[in-house]
Amino acid sequence: MRWRWIVVTIPIALIFVTIGLIQGTLIKTTFFPSVAFDMFSVNIAFTPGSGEKQTSEYLESFDSSIAEVEKELEEEFADTNKFITYTFLFSWLVISRSRSRLLRW
Repeated sequence: MRWRWIVVTIPIALIFVTIGLIQGTLIKTTFFPSVAFDMFSVNIAFTPGSGEKQTSEYLESFDSSIAEVEKELEEEFADTNKFITYTFLFSWLVISRSRSRLLRW
């Protein structure tokens, strides 16, 4: 029982020092940091009977638009690193009568 005041005051003092460092911005904190995402997907649905050709043309134009945006980003930030690593396009045809799905790559 000889050291009880030291055992009580040292943790309390450390808590006050930590609070002071946080409020003095020597220790930076963020409650919920915003994390940059590195992937996203786009789902596109056409009206029935649109045709495979229209779908393929739209996907190709979408892919070229992505390449244009990447080129603009490289010019804007004067960066040689790639902003877009790869793109993956696919379409699938759903046949409603037989309820089977055909995957086209």
